[in-house]
Amino acid sequence: MRIALYDENETESARLKHYLEQCGRERMRVVDVTVFRVYEEFCRAAVEQARQFELLVMAQDGTFSLEIVEMAREKIPDMEIMWFSDLDFSIRSYVYGVLWFGRKPVGMEDMRKAFHRMEEARKRRYQ
Repeated sequence: MRIALYDENETESARLKHYLEQCGRERMRVVDVTVFRVYEEFCRAAVEQARQFELLVMAQDGTFSLEIVEMAREKIPDMEIMWFSDLDFSIRSYVYGVLWFGRKPVGMEDMRKAFHRMEEARKRRYQ
């Protein structure tokens, strides 16, 4: 599974990458996480290389995270998205069809729940 992770915070992105890889190992899945820390690079990859990724994970503070999710949903409407923010965008995440919304800071248990929801959604889609 190829995942694009956008988080400008180097320490946080390393932790989230580790969590995603750990969730993959626990579910017997190979997970390849590409980390983006620059907005323009993430946007370019998300749009131009969208079919290389199966999941977008956004972890950003403030209202900027909302702009990123809006861009992703507009440009690649069928992409699965996990969204983590310090602000409560739970209602917006529902409107945008986000697979998982969680508040930061993200813990391992939160990531396990999000990963589980993603797998359940995939099972329903392919049945």
